[in-house]
Amino acid sequence: MRPCSGAIIVLVFALAQGLFWIGVASTFVMGLGTAITVATVATIAVGARGFAGRLAKGKPGAGMLFLPGVETAAAVLIIVFGVALLTGYMVSERMWGFRRPSEGSHVELRAAALFDPQWILDNRPKSEPEP
Repeated sequence: MRPCSGAIIVLVFALAQGLFWIGVASTFVMGLGTAITVATVATIAVGARGFAGRLAKGKPGAGMLFLPGVETAAAVLIIVFGVALLTGYMVSERMWGFRRPSEGSHVELRAAALFDPQWILDNRPKSEPEP
C-alpha cells in the first residue's frame, strides 16, 4: 500500500497553517468519501451484472442487439465530454483567434492566432478608447 498523495498534501498544508488536527479530520473525511464512492460503484456494477444476466436469459439474442447500442452511446458520451473540456480550455486561454468587436469594426478571425499567442495579446481591445 502507498499513502494517498492528496492526504499528504492536506496534512502538510494543515501543519503549515497550525491546524494539524483539522488536517487529520479532513483526511479521514476524504477516506470516507472514497469508501462511499467505491462501495456505490461496486454495488452498481453487481446490480448491472445481474440485470444483464436476466436480460440475456429472457430474450435470446436481445443482448447482442442491446450491447452495440450501449457501446456506441458510451463512446459518444466520452467524445462529448472531451470536446466540452477542450472547448472550455480553449475559451479560457483565448485560443480561438477572435477579437471582441469595437465600434466600427467587425469580429476578426485569424487562423494563425491559434499558433501565435502574441497576436491575441497584441489585438486585445483597449479598456478605454484613445482620444
